[in-house]
Amino acid sequence: MLDESEVVILIVDDKKQNLYALEHVLRKVPARVIQAMSGDEALALTLKHDFALAIVDVQMPGMDGYELAHMLLGDPATCRIPIIFVSAAYSDEQHRFQGYRAGAVDYIVKPFDPEVLLSKVSVFLELARYRLGLESLVEARTQALRESESKYRTLIENAYDIIQCVNEDGSFGLVSPSWERVLGYGATERRQMTAEQVIAPEARATTLEVIRSVIETRCSIVNFHSVLVAQDGTHVHVEGNVVREVSATGEAAAQCFFRDVTERLRAEEERAALQRAEAESRAKSDFLARMSHEIRTPMNAILGYAQLLRREAGLTPRQCEHLDTINRSGEHLLSLINQVLDLARIEAGRMPINESLVDFGELLLDVERMFRLIAVERGLALHIHAAPNLPRTLWTDGGKVRQVLINLLGNAVKFTEIGGIEVRVSVHRPAGAAPDVVRMVLSVSDTGCGIEPESVEHIFDAFRQASAGTRKSGVGLGLTVSRQLARRMGGDLQVSSAPGRGSVFQFDFVSRVSEGGGVVELGGALAPSDAEGLPTLSGEGRAQARRVAEAVPAALRAAIRDAIENGYPDEIGVHIRQVAEHAPDIGRSLGALAERFDYGALLDLLSDEG
Repeated sequence: MLDESEVVILIVDDKKQNLYALEHVLRKVPARVIQAMSGDEALALTLKHDFALAIVDVQMPGMDGYELAHMLLGDPATCRIPIIFVSAAYSDEQHRFQGYRAGAVDYIVKPFDPEVLLSKVSVFLELARYRLGLESLVEARTQALRESESKYRTLIENAYDIIQCVNEDGSFGLVSPSWERVLGYGATERRQMTAEQVIAPEARATTLEVIRSVIETRCSIVNFHSVLVAQDGTHVHVEGNVVREVSATGEAAAQCFFRDVTERLRAEEERAALQRAEAESRAKSDFLARMSHEIRTPMNAILGYAQLLRREAGLTPRQCEHLDTINRSGEHLLSLINQVLDLARIEAGRMPINESLVDFGELLLDVERMFRLIAVERGLALHIHAAPNLPRTLWTDGGKVRQVLINLLGNAVKFTEIGGIEVRVSVHRPAGAAPDVVRMVLSVSDTGCGIEPESVEHIFDAFRQASAGTRKSGVGLGLTVSRQLARRMGGDLQVSSAPGRGSVFQFDFVSRVSEGGGVVELGGALAPSDAEGLPTLSGEGRAQARRVAEAVPAALRAAIRDAIENGYPDEIGVHIRQVAEHAPDIGRSLGALAERFDYGALLDLLSDEG
């Protein structure tokens, strides 16, 4: 129901008393009354108010009632205002007809019956209320439609998904900008195309059938997959829903809401391929690990007993040469097996980093002792320089650090003919790391043959060697395994080299410093002149044999000798671990010899003649 204040009546008369009298009569109707004393004033008021009815006196000076009616009906803004003429002077039929011709809806002669006037006014006010109600409803519906259309268009224009409307004849209706952005077709091209041309051949029949079914049966299809062809010929995989839509004219169409899933499907395919590759890699690594283990076990016996035979008296020089060949070939094969086994474990993720408290100074000294005599025999100098602040005890995997360092020193000795090898060890504190975290850097440089530039790039690849390396024994796996180990310890292994100018390998790893461990004090123990005085892990010398005899019970020494002579490598390991419980240093020395299958040296150390 409209509010009464929305309905306004205009009364026009040049006499004030007539206006007051008319307004008094109209107080009984639910409307607001506004007065005007001339035609000009009345026209001015129409600019401010939307009148539901105008009651106009016919005889007025200047602009009379007929002229005012003519002006009101000639203006589109006021042409719908009903006009009732009132007159006291012109009561004849001629003036009545003139009033109707001027556009009036009624002509009342004064004096008039107030009740008759009120009844006529009430009818026009109801019509006005009805008209205003319709206009208000139409305006509200129009505004709602505009807002809905604006929201719909905003949604379409800003939708990330592909929205396309397909008509019954296959032509396109409204499509979202993302449709043009993804597929690359412009508006002109779209108007000349059909859905069949945009759908890829492998999905065309299924997609067209779905569109037809949605339009004809009013069903909806969800999670539908199709393939569209972009302007450049690439295939775009889409997925989404297809629903029926009916326009205002009753024409049905299929509204497709698709999402581009091309990248997702490609990622899923790549992920599946990666999983297959990882599974194949694990299977390969498992196979290599098992085969390496199976080959390694009999190889232990071959090497051990070849060494024992080499110690037998009465062998001819030719027999000794044959045994030496067996030893060299066996050690080469065993090196290959060990490195393949390490690489297989790394690739299979079965090479864990086992941190423990490591005496880093002792580790460096042990490695130096291993290579000191070899270097001296080859006429090479070997120097280890430790930074003054180098921590002595670290939480790290000492076995893997030792393995990498041994591999680097072994290569340096192997490929250096003249000059020497230098190891520099320093410590750095990474920015932002915890106070006890350090980065250890070990640089191994030599004066050897160097590496060609084209080989440096591939020196860490499996089974790859520089051309100089192909003339030496080796299988090309040591550096590969060493770099993998370095990276698993949070560091890396890098190289810089030039032919004829030697090589520098830099090995770094992340570790934690043990509190109260002090710093490394290598002193003069690593000076070249002390090489002959250093105890070596080869175990040669009666003094060392006496130390073993004093520290290891005779029964345990005999048990180890029996295990060696009878070919039981597992028992050898068990007994050496028993030795380590009583004498850790000697246990480590014996264990190192057993790992290298140097059974001859083991028998010398365990001899009762020490």
